[in-house]
Amino acid sequence: LPSDRVKPVPKPVAGQLLAMQTSTNGDAELTRFDPVTGATLATVKIAAKVLQNEAELRPDSLATRVYPQGICADAERIFLPIDSTISGDAPRLLAVDNRGGVVWTWHGLPDCTLRMAALRGDRLVIVEGSDEKPGRISLLRASDGSPLRTTPLTVGIHMLNWQRTWLPNPAPAAVLLSDTSADGRERRLTCFGIDDTMPSFLEPLPNEDGEVERMPQFGADFLTFGVRPAQRGPFRLYALGLAERKGQLPGGAKSFRPGPR
Repeated sequence: LPSDRVKPVPKPVAGQLLAMQTSTNGDAELTRFDPVTGATLATVKIAAKVLQNEAELRPDSLATRVYPQGICADAERIFLPIDSTISGDAPRLLAVDNRGGVVWTWHGLPDCTLRMAALRGDRLVIVEGSDEKPGRISLLRASDGSPLRTTPLTVGIHMLNWQRTWLPNPAPAAVLLSDTSADGRERRLTCFGIDDTMPSFLEPLPNEDGEVERMPQFGADFLTFGVRPAQRGPFRLYALGLAERKGQLPGGAKSFRPGPR
């Protein structure tokens, strides 16, 4: 790919490579490439005045090496996340069609940042939060941005099974995250089902539990994850049934902490 036209690494989306460039006057151009042949499939041009009118963006706001990592797209739309560090107040997301027009916008909570914006099929999941203010996770219809479901979250949100990357990163079948109460005493694990077959639930954790390890694992009918201790102590391993969140360890226990060796 010509280095003077696109960012160094295109983002894989929807069976394509999506490359981005911006001009000095604030215009943005996104090119859809065939991942096998490199042929240009489509070029989407977004005028600076569109970005400024819809998101109040400065001309250089999207011209960073890391910004394309946050982009996701389907065959008909490209979704541009606008974090509060760019917009100055609250996070936003623009859905742009293949002609470069903004077909719908999403506005987030003031003083929160985007922790996640990812597609799964015809659904878009967005997580926003702050270390000081409560956040939320929202499921939207990708075609028109209409809300399907929203769950409130607390502070200190940590994504456990999704992250921004140059690699393909669609939303998982269920989003897993942890958060904590404002006073730091109550820790929780939240499972937010995206697929209709996946459950949504909140599992409170004991006060002695600390940070939940990344990449919990789903089994056929259970979820297992590890938690570091809040203070000194042994690691704790959880195993919960998905149907009723009953313990799946011997004796029906939810968690296990190995003794000293």
